Amino acid sequence: MPLTTRQLSRLMAVIERRFDLTESEKEEWLSALDDPLEAVEALEAGFFDLLFRRVTVSVSSTDGSQRWHLQVGPHAQIEAILDNIHIEDIVVLFQRFLNKANAGEFEFIHEKYLVTGTSDRGQIISFVIYIRDNETARVATTYIGRSKKRETGARIRV
Repeated sequence: MPLTTRQLSRLMAVIERRFDLTESEKEEWLSALDDPLEAVEALEAGFFDLLFRRVTVSVSSTDGSQRWHLQVGPHAQIEAILDNIHIEDIVVLFQRFLNKANAGEFEFIHEKYLVTGTSDRGQIISFVIYIRDNETARVATTYIGRSKKRETGARIRV
């Protein structure tokens, strides 16, 4: 499915703001976005993954009883940029997820969870996380709006 002009513009803006790239490097990365169909192919092939390192943020439950490391890899970051989802949105929703676990609404018995909630900006956001151990989770993919029906895993609404 081709990217919208708005999605391409968001990704271009992120590339243009990169201070660690020379102007010629920026032009090279941006040229891959000139044609929307070629941009989709480049995204699917992982071409842009090299621009984004895995980010790990520390997230605590509201009462501080749980402290987790939430990892967001290149693919999930790019999906978030395309859909105008901020990392802060994911962090807030993950904190709500931890709060529900603390309240006893569910137990960490699954490896994969599909979390859906409304961000502070009013967006409905869904993301898939994999529990790695008792303090680490990895965001695998993000969606704007409700989750896709094809996703498996325990569904948690926050």
